[in-house]
Amino acid sequence: MIDKKAPASTFVARRPPQQILQVAGFIKTGAIKFEMGVLRQGPDLFLRTLYKLNKFSALTLVVAGLVLAASNVSCGDDTAAQPASLQGPRAFALAQGPVCLTGQAFSGGVTRPNVGACAEGARGAIGLIANQNGDSVSVVNMSKTGATDVPELINVDATIPGVSGIPVGKTPTDVAAGNGATAFALNQADASVSVIDLWNLQALPKTIDFDAAPTKIALSTSADAATLAVALGHPARLWLHEAVDCACPSGSSSECTADEVICDAVPTQADGQELALPGNVADMATMPGGELLYIVYTDQPYASVVALGDSVPADFGAGCLDSGAAPCEVARVGLTFECSNGVDDNGDGLIDADDPACTSPRGAENADGIARSPQGRAEPDARPLGFSSVSADAFGKFVYVVDRANNQVMVVDATRHQLIDAYNAGGTDRTAFASQLGVAVPPAPMVVAGRVERTLVWQDPNAATCDPKGTCEHAIVRYRYGASVATDSGASFNVHALTTYCEVNDAIISSSDFFAGSEALENSAEMNCLSVPEFPLQYDEQACSALEICTSCDPANASCALPDGQSCDDLDALRTACFGDRLAEENNVRLAYNPTMQLQDATGRESRVRSLGTCTTPDSYASAIRQASTGPADTSCTSILRPQPVHPQTSDAKIRAVEFSRADLLKRSTLLPAGGDQLSSTQRTSLEAALGPIGDSDVVDLNLLTTDDRAIVAESWTVTWEGVIPNTRRDDGLVDADTPGEMRSAGLNLCNNGVEVGDRLTILSAPVSADGSGDALPEACQVFVDEDTRRDFRTWTITDVSAHDFTLAVIDEDGRYAAELPSRDCFAQGVDFEIRAHDEWIVVGDRSGFLSPNTSVQGVCEPVFGADNPRVSARVKTGELFEGPYLTFMMHPGEALGEDGEPITPIRDEDRELSYRFAVERNFRADELTTTTMLPTDIMLAEGLPTGPWLIIADPTSDFVFFSNLSRPRRDGSFLMQ
Repeated sequence: MIDKKAPASTFVARRPPQQILQVAGFIKTGAIKFEMGVLRQGPDLFLRTLYKLNKFSALTLVVAGLVLAASNVSCGDDTAAQPASLQGPRAFALAQGPVCLTGQAFSGGVTRPNVGACAEGARGAIGLIANQNGDSVSVVNMSKTGATDVPELINVDATIPGVSGIPVGKTPTDVAAGNGATAFALNQADASVSVIDLWNLQALPKTIDFDAAPTKIALSTSADAATLAVALGHPARLWLHEAVDCACPSGSSSECTADEVICDAVPTQADGQELALPGNVADMATMPGGELLYIVYTDQPYASVVALGDSVPADFGAGCLDSGAAPCEVARVGLTFECSNGVDDNGDGLIDADDPACTSPRGAENADGIARSPQGRAEPDARPLGFSSVSADAFGKFVYVVDRANNQVMVVDATRHQLIDAYNAGGTDRTAFASQLGVAVPPAPMVVAGRVERTLVWQDPNAATCDPKGTCEHAIVRYRYGASVATDSGASFNVHALTTYCEVNDAIISSSDFFAGSEALENSAEMNCLSVPEFPLQYDEQACSALEICTSCDPANASCALPDGQSCDDLDALRTACFGDRLAEENNVRLAYNPTMQLQDATGRESRVRSLGTCTTPDSYASAIRQASTGPADTSCTSILRPQPVHPQTSDAKIRAVEFSRADLLKRSTLLPAGGDQLSSTQRTSLEAALGPIGDSDVVDLNLLTTDDRAIVAESWTVTWEGVIPNTRRDDGLVDADTPGEMRSAGLNLCNNGVEVGDRLTILSAPVSADGSGDALPEACQVFVDEDTRRDFRTWTITDVSAHDFTLAVIDEDGRYAAELPSRDCFAQGVDFEIRAHDEWIVVGDRSGFLSPNTSVQGVCEPVFGADNPRVSARVKTGELFEGPYLTFMMHPGEALGEDGEPITPIRDEDRELSYRFAVERNFRADELTTTTMLPTDIMLAEGLPTGPWLIIADPTSDFVFFSNLSRPRRDGSFLMQ
C-alpha cells in the first residue's frame, strides 16, 4: 500500500519579493518589456523575431545605455551574468489542474507572471520544460486563445537577465505534471526530485532524495489521488508515493489565491514503496484513469504493466505476478515474437526456450500466436534489443513503443494488454513478407506520442437538432488512433493504427468537450464510439473484391467475371462476408472499424502500373506465330496472338484495343458509412438494387477498394518464359566423385534462392578428362559432347534439393539432351552451370527479387513462414493467375494456335529470351513534418487546449523546443522556442 502522506511539517508557500532596479528618476517604472524570442519556420531559413511590447524614448535609451556602461565598471574579475532562456531542454510536461496562467503583465516596475485560480469548470494549461544544462524548469503559457497565437515563454524572475525559469536541482532530465497544482522535476545529478508549487511557480525548499540516480518520472492522476512514480537504478526499482499537492485549506479551488496555499509535506525515500523491476527502465507512460503504468526497458523484450492503486484492477483476475499485494506488476506484454518475448504466453508456466512449443525464437507458444516461423522449426537463437520510448493515447486505447534498432513502432492493444501484429491486424495478410511485427518507420526513431483525432464527417440534413459546433442528433464521426514519432533526421511522422467511423443516433458533443475525463463525453452516447475491437479483425477479402465488381460493372462481361464459387445473386451475403468483424452495433451507435497500421500517406494519388512496358521475342517464336496465322501476324508486345501478362479483368477486346494494364495492384478495403445525400448516382443505383430505396437521412455502408500504396514497391518486374532463376548462373558446381548425377554448389543456397524439384540444370562447361584437358576424353564421356554445340544439350531435371546439394535425372526427349548423368570422370573440375524453371514463367522484381517458398534450416529446405499464402509466389503457368507480393496478373495464353488447336507453346532461343518487363509506380510518400530536431528526447501531443492541438518536441542538443499547431498550415503553424 502506498503511504498517503509523509509525517512531516507542511510548507506555506510565499512568492518571493521582486527586486526593482531604479535609476534616480531617469528611467520611469514600466519602461521596457521583452518577451520570448522565437524562431519562425520558413522554407529555407528561420528568422528570429523579438517582440517588444513597450515603446520608449530616445532619451530613455541613452540614459539606460549610460547606466549599463557604468555597471560594467568593476574592481573585480567577476563575469557578467548572461541572459538565460532554454538551456538544454530535455523534457516537456503540461499541467492542466486548478492553476491558470494567463500570461505576464508589467506592474510595480517588473514583468510578473499572471497566475491564479482557474474559473469554475476550467482547466489550466501550463507548459513546463526541464533544462538539463540550466538547472531550471521553464514555464510556458499554453492557454492563449487567438487563432494565430503561439505558446508564450514566461519570465519567472525579472531580476535575472533573459527569460528565467524555476530553479530546481542539478541536471533536470525529466518533468511530470498532471491535473493537480504541483509538478515534479527529476534532478539526475542530485539524485533527487524537486516539487514545484504551480501557484507560486517555485520549487519547494525540500527535495525527495534517493540513494541512486533516478532515470524516469511519471505522474498518474486518478479520481482519488495522484501517484508519483520514479524509476531508480542499481538495482532497478520503481519508487511510488502519493504525489505532493498544494492547495488552499478551505473553499473551492476557483477562489484560492497564491498567498493562501499550503503544500503537503515532501516525503523521503523511506516514506514511499519500492518495487523491484526486471530491467533497466527506458521510459514510462501512465494510462488514463490513473490505475496503470506501462514500463519499457533497454534490456528486456517486453513491457511491464504496474497497478498503481491499493487494489488490482478487475481486468487482471490473476492478481500480482509475484502473488503479493498492490501496487505491483500485474502483467508483461511481449513486444516481439512469442518465443523470444520473455513472457509465458500460453500459461503453462514455461517461458520461451523452456517451452516445448518453442523451437525457434521467431516462433510462437500458441498455435495462433505472434510468430514468423512455422511450428517445429529450429533456428539460431537471437536476443531482441530493448526499446526506447513508450506512450499511450489520451483515451488509453493503444500503447505505442519505439523499437529504434529495427526502425519500427510496436502497437499494443491497451484494452486487452496484447501486442498487435501490425501486418496481420485485419484485411490482407502480409505476414509472409514482413519480418517485423510493428509499423515500419524511417530510420532512427527516437520518441513517440499517442493521439486520437476526431472529425465530424456527416450531419443528418433532416435531423431536428444539427449544429456545426456539435449537438447534432444524427451524425457520423471519424476517430483516427495513431501516434507521432520523431526521428534523428529532423522530422516527425504520423503512424495510423485504426480508423473508426461511428454513426451516432443521439446528440454528439462539441469539439471543446472531446478530451479524456470530460464530463460531457462521459455522459454522451458518443462515449460508446471509443471502443476498440480485438485484433486481428476477420473479413473476406475475396467477397470485398466480388462486391466491388457486382456494384461497378456487369459480371456477365468476361472482364468482370467473379472468382469461382461467388455470385452477384446475393449481395447481402457478399456484404456480410466483406464487412465481417469490422461492423458492430451497440448502445445506440454503429461502428465501422478499419485497421491501418501504417504511416500516413502525404500524396493524393494511388500507385499504378506505369505502362505496358517492353518485351523480347525469340525469332523462332515469332516465326511460329506467323506460320500459325492465315494472314498478317502481329508479333508486337501487345499482340493478342502471344501469351502475356494482363490485368485479371482484361477482356480480349481490351487487348485488341491495347486498353489494358499489365497487372492489378494490391487493394485495401475500407468500410465507409455514408449518408444517403453523400452517394453518387452510380452508387445509389447499385445499392438501391440490393437494399431498396435510400433516403438522404439514411446511412449505408460502402466497401471502398483503394490501392494499398504503403505495400507497393517502386520497381520494374520481369516475366520470363523458363527463365534462369536469379543467382543460379554460377561457376562453382562440383560433380560428386562417387555418384553420377549428384552435384554440389558450396556458394549457392538452393533453398533460399527458390530452386525446386522439377527445375532444370544445364552444365555450360565442356566435359574434361581427369587430367583437366578436353583433348583426350574417355569414350564414356563422348555422350556429353554435342556435335551441334547446342547450349542446353547438357541439361538434366532436378529430382531432389537440399541447401547446397541436388540430384539430377536424365530427360527423355528423343536425343535433345544428354542421355547419361554427369560424373566426376567426365567433369573433373568445377563446372559452370545455370538453373531454369521448366514449362512456366518466372516473375522477378528488381527490388522484391524472386520469392522463394523455402528456406534452409540445418541444411534442409523447409517452407518459410506464410508459405501457404498464395502471394508467396514467383512462378506462373500459361493461362493461369499469378499472385505476387502486391501485384496480380493473368498470364493470357494468346490466340495463336498450333496444329493441335491449342495455343502455341512458348519458345526461347539460346541467345534470346521470351520475356516482358513493366514498371510499377509507387505513389506513396510518408507524411513528414520538418522539425529540425536532430536529437529529440521528448515528444508530446497537447490536446484539448484553446488552440492546437500542438505537437511539441524537445531537443537539448539544439537548445530549442519545436512547436507545431497541427490545425494550421505547417509553415504558419510551426516555430522554435529558444
